[in-house]
Amino acid sequence: MRLDLDAETPVVAPAGIRTTARDWGRELDIHWAPTLLFFDEIW
Repeated sequence: MRLDLDAETPVVAPAGIRTTARDWGRELDIHWAPTLLFFDEIW
């Protein structure tokens, strides 16, 4: 999935939380693009 971390695009995080691409990127502490993220099944 590709996300524009400067956008207010609505997303649903793996934990089921509804947020925006911008807020989720901040929560994950992403500072550079491109960035690859890998999630465990239990996340």
